[in-house]
Amino acid sequence: MSEIIKIRLEQHKMWLLDNTKGERFVAKSGESFYNADLSYADLSYANLSYADLRSANLRYANLSSANLSYANLRSANLSYANLSYANLRYADLSYANLSYANLISADLSYANLSSANLSSADLSYANLRSADLSSAKGFKFTPLQIVNTKFLITILDDHVLWGCKKMTFDEVKAFGLKDCTSDWNKDEFNFNKKIITEMIRYYRKDVK
Repeated sequence: MSEIIKIRLEQHKMWLLDNTKGERFVAKSGESFYNADLSYADLSYANLSYADLRSANLRYANLSSANLSYANLRSANLSYANLSYANLRYADLSYANLSYANLISADLSYANLSSANLSSADLSYANLRSADLSSAKGFKFTPLQIVNTKFLITILDDHVLWGCKKMTFDEVKAFGLKDCTSDWNKDEFNFNKKIITEMIRYYRKDVK
């Protein structure tokens, strides 16, 4: 890690404690951190939008609530990183290592996750709308996304992401209109639930 980056991280740490002191870590548009060692760095709430982070080492980095929209993270190592609530809209995460990463409530809409390693990553409540998951590793079955429904539906190996809810297949079966926390028309709810159960049955023939 370069001395300049170390200083910026120290300034960012001060800013996190008191935003009248130090300085938030803000990358210039297109600023290059190519192959940089940022492992264990605290970049929570940092603005890394449009940054070039290709092949960067971000193992165990804290990127919670960071803005990484449009960032280039191709082949970056993000294993065990905390990306909860991070903005990763339109980010390029192709070939990135996201194994064991915390992606709870992360916004991955329109992100490129092709050939990324998502083994044991926590995607609870993540927004995967229109994300490219082609050839992504860590899944026994290719993730199935259903759009044009009231809430985005993503069917993964052993659970479903339905809007902001994460449910097992059995929990989907038991889930009823009375369990909803948002307003649903009864017919609309039944139609959406039928789509999920039929898609599980069709694409996952091992599930009864």
